[in-house]
Amino acid sequence: MLAAMTGSAPPSEASLGRHPPSEASLGRHDHRAESFPWARLLRLSAALTSGGYTAYKFRSLRVSGALLAVSGVASVVLVAQAGAADVADIVALRIMAYSCWLYGALGLWVLLSPQARKSEPSTLARMRGQVLDSALVRALGIARRLTLGMLFAALPGLVAALVVSPSAPILAQRGVLLVVSSLYLASLGVVLGAVGALCTRVAPRSPRTCAVALVVVPFLLSLSAPEIPSIPGVYSWGLRQLIEWGAFS
Repeated sequence: MLAAMTGSAPPSEASLGRHPPSEASLGRHDHRAESFPWARLLRLSAALTSGGYTAYKFRSLRVSGALLAVSGVASVVLVAQAGAADVADIVALRIMAYSCWLYGALGLWVLLSPQARKSEPSTLARMRGQVLDSALVRALGIARRLTLGMLFAALPGLVAALVVSPSAPILAQRGVLLVVSSLYLASLGVVLGAVGALCTRVAPRSPRTCAVALVVVPFLLSLSAPEIPSIPGVYSWGLRQLIEWGAFS
């Protein structure tokens, strides 16, 4: 009524400082996976592999990983107490190999299971305008889960071997070995993440079968034909090189 008497227009929301919520403020973005900053990619990849079923199964794997970590430290301490501290890094590398099998095989099997796919928060992400069903996001999510698990199980033994080094040169060598071993585990996680993302994209109904075909079948063929490359064959060779490097000390 005041506006009619004065002939002025009623104040708008903008003039009062109240702006209508935009799609950006509501979190509705039309992003593509390749346009995300790395921080956002890492958050989305972590969310993708943190569903109820996946979290439950990885808690069980974490218990096994903790037992491996404790056994690695205990084994290193035992050989050091027995006067064989010069081979402590070899013992730790053996434990690292077990961590690769634990998370590389069982962890990937869990992440590619139908139950894990059903527990993914994809619906909630779509409501927020975010896309989780991206090969890059999935590869990063799988790689992150597997790499952190392998590092959790393997690094305590390697650090223990570093601590019980009998001399300064061996201490320096084992420091480099610790870094190289961490890169070894990270590269394995990235490779398995790429395998998981590829199999989910190529064979969405049976990604486990696809992963077995890509990882296990070439390895079995390489047993009779060594010239055939395989992921287990390449990383077994890399582990042997690390063990020989440790033995050289």
